Amino acid sequence: MRWQIASIIRAKTLVYRFAGPPERWRVESRTAQEAWIRASQSSIALLFAADSCRRRRFLRFLRSGFLGYFLVREGQWIGYGWCAPPGSGRPPHLPRWAGGVGAYWVFDCCAREGTCAQESHAHLLTHLVTFAYARESNPLLLCEMQPENLVWRHAALQAGFTPLGILTAYRVWIPGFGCVALGGVWRRDAAHSPEVAPLESMLRH
Repeated sequence: MRWQIASIIRAKTLVYRFAGPPERWRVESRTAQEAWIRASQSSIALLFAADSCRRRRFLRFLRSGFLGYFLVREGQWIGYGWCAPPGSGRPPHLPRWAGGVGAYWVFDCCAREGTCAQESHAHLLTHLVTFAYARESNPLLLCEMQPENLVWRHAALQAGFTPLGILTAYRVWIPGFGCVALGGVWRRDAAHSPEVAPLESMLRH
């Protein structure tokens, strides 16, 4: 019965590739009030005690071997981002083949509304870049995000990423189970929408 009312979802995400050179920003406190914290069972339990949805999702990420960082201010998270290293699979919303391209996939980047400065977004991405370069001398580092996520698109450009096409994923939504990735197509030559152009121009000033 559940399969009979399942629906197919077609979702586009923008892909960026890190073009370097890697910055070596320290993963430590930026001010007396802010700190970068690497995701762990204890940090997830502490920061997301009242958010069961994120808490369960992040614990699944840890079990899969993913790396995460939280930007914390006065005991509350104000930003986070995750990376799926080669061999750990792929971001769960991407097609299965995405885990076989040998890339560090940066995904699920989020900032609490009104609390995270633009510079902090770029710093968070660069911490994930630093993690990849600590493991390999020349890693393939990809970042994917939603087209409407203008702040993070700006941060990706600021952190040294360049556009690398559009990935269209096909997922089936099954009531009681959620979304399951079926497959997808990555058009590496597809141009990103021009709505980010004003943000790109800001980087040159």
